[in-house]
Parts: sequence; C-alpha cells; structure tokens
Amino acid sequence: MRQSEDRGGLNTTIAILVAVAASFVALCNVKDGNIVQAMAQAQANSVDAWSYYQAKSTKQHIAEGMIDEDRPYSQFLGRASNPDYDYGFWHHSTGLYRELMAILGFRLSGRRVARYRCNVLDAPNGVEITTLVFDRIET
Repeated sequence: MRQSEDRGGLNTTIAILVAVAASFVALCNVKDGNIVQAMAQAQANSVDAWSYYQAKSTKQHIAEGMIDEDRPYSQFLGRASNPDYDYGFWHHSTGLYRELMAILGFRLSGRRVARYRCNVLDAPNGVEITTLVFDRIET
C-alpha cells in the first residue's frame, strides 16, 4: 500500500509541475503576443510619421522664376554660352505644377508671390518667388 501512496504523491507533484509549466508557457505566449503587437504598432506609427512628413514637405512647394501660366509647360534656360548660370536651368508653369501634383493626389489651394533675398544674384530688391500650397485630395 505504501508504494501506491508514494506513487500518488509523485503523480500529484508531477501534475502540479505540469500545470505550473503550462501556465508559465501560456503567460509567455500572451506576453509575446503583446510585444509583437506593440512592435507592429510602433512600425505603423513610424510609417504614419514618415507619410505625414512627406505630405507636409510635398504640400508646400517653392518655385523661383515660376511662369504664371495655366498651360503645363517648362522652359529650359541653360545655355552653353553662359555656364555660370547653373542655378536655374528650368522654369516651370503653374499649370505644370498643378498637373504633377494632381497625379500625386494633391490640389492647388493657394498661391503667394513675394520678394526674397537671393544669395546668388546681386538683386538689391530681392528675387520674386512664388509659393504654391497644395492640399491632399481626400479619397
């Protein structure tokens, strides 16, 4: 009878150890799921932050020497006879910016022209710069 009692105590101890181990594994699994979920959320937040940065930096575009024209076109200004003029090879029309930004999912919401100091040109009154503001089109 004594052997059966020892075996019963051993079985109980093993059963308790198995239950504790199973509980520990279940807890680890839950914790692992939480960590994976937190990592996925952090990744989504970083993607959202990068998308916001791109949208914000693309939203406002400054163009020097913009052509005030609704027709989408560009004008090449570079000349072999004037190689020092290497800071503004192209001037683009408002219409071109409007078309390009529409392709990217933005629409023109504002336009402002002001004079700014230029470090390249010796212009005492500054250089006229056009600022276009685009808003993302909600879909």
